[in-house]
Amino acid sequence: MNRTPTHPCCGVVLWCAALLTSCSFEPEIDGVWRTSDDSAVDLSVLLGDGEEGYVQLVAVQYEREVAGLVQFFTQSFNPSDLRTECPCLYLDKAAFRGDSLSFSVTGCDGAPRVGVFTLDPENEDRLRGTLRDPSRESPGEDWVLVRVGDRKQIREEGLERGCEP
Repeated sequence: MNRTPTHPCCGVVLWCAALLTSCSFEPEIDGVWRTSDDSAVDLSVLLGDGEEGYVQLVAVQYEREVAGLVQFFTQSFNPSDLRTECPCLYLDKAAFRGDSLSFSVTGCDGAPRVGVFTLDPENEDRLRGTLRDPSRESPGEDWVLVRVGDRKQIREEGLERGCEP
């Protein structure tokens, strides 16, 4: 019998290559996401008619489940500009599946709101979506959020503390 000699590691390398090509790597939602610094967004759906400001989403992914909060700023993303009344809302029932983040929050008025955001296929550091009040006919507020930090920033800035000042 005439066999071609093979290195003992060849089997392991081939197995790893097959495993890697059969797996699909899903994007992650971890991080700090913000609306544009250039202009305030309409926060009426959460805070009342005529309210504008800046939105920051802090998200930490645990497999498909997501924990986090949405913060509201008045003039800029400077911590001193965090709203004094209703500075943030905790994410409820948040999940990330495929490229879509869905969650609910309890608004400052105690009523539920629903958010659905999708990763931009051209740029995984950009989320596009809508936050809406399910009790109203209106389509809600369309926002674009850009990832500005990762879990390290969440720890460094103490954002895991939640809604505490």
